[in-house]
Amino acid sequence: MKSINFASAAVLTILATSMLSQTVSAHPVYMLPGDFSLSSDKAEWVSVDVSASHTVFSADKGIGLQDLKIISPDGHSSRIGSYFKGQRRSVFDLELQQEGTYKLKIQGKPGVMTFYKIGKRGTEKRGFFDKIEARTQLPKGAYDAESIRFSRQSLSFVTRKAPSRGALTLSGKGFELEALTHPNDIVSGEGAEMKLLMDGKPVTGAEVEITRSGTKYRNDRESLKLITKEDGLINFTPATAGPYMLTASLEQPSQSERADKEIAVLFMTFEAMAE
Repeated sequence: MKSINFASAAVLTILATSMLSQTVSAHPVYMLPGDFSLSSDKAEWVSVDVSASHTVFSADKGIGLQDLKIISPDGHSSRIGSYFKGQRRSVFDLELQQEGTYKLKIQGKPGVMTFYKIGKRGTEKRGFFDKIEARTQLPKGAYDAESIRFSRQSLSFVTRKAPSRGALTLSGKGFELEALTHPNDIVSGEGAEMKLLMDGKPVTGAEVEITRSGTKYRNDRESLKLITKEDGLINFTPATAGPYMLTASLEQPSQSERADKEIAVLFMTFEAMAE
């Protein structure tokens, strides 16, 4: 198992710049529950902050939560009712009526952007059109055009009483994270294991970054960077207790005639409990 070496980890952008063009690397979206685990015998309410921010976990941009889904311990999916959307963060409350683990998931529709260069200086430009539309949308003289289909999702997990796995069931479609170590069972100083899959199959070469909270208070992000092997596995050991952000990204050739490549990004917040 690899430990997070906060003293020597290199400063990384929250999305791997080698994989994402500058405009695709939009603000990461995180969900930060006030409590990740509760031991109450009765139903409890949890307040969840949501923001799009490069600083872990400092609120920067409030977002709409129309794409937020709640998967209950029994596996049923529902949407939240009302929520507050401010300038720098959004907030919603979730009642944990059932015992077990709830999955919080935000996943919008995938989009395609085309990046190209133009002029003698090779000025980089972008347009919100796909590879087919680029035939008519690209300006005269554009070159090195590349169309990228990108998708992103944000996850978090909250548990009342003992952790359960009903809400952790995967769809077998798209970019997914299989929590071999339950997200609400991660303990500082102990190894944790996750697996990354694409359409149900383990992926090789997915880049993963794990960063503990409070990056605004230190000059170095102090992140751990991992790359999945053939089995899609990553292993890590949080050195200290507290909330963390996991970012995983995968680039692969597109099977669609509308894009040259596809980039999928997944964000997950979790808490490492004290030993």
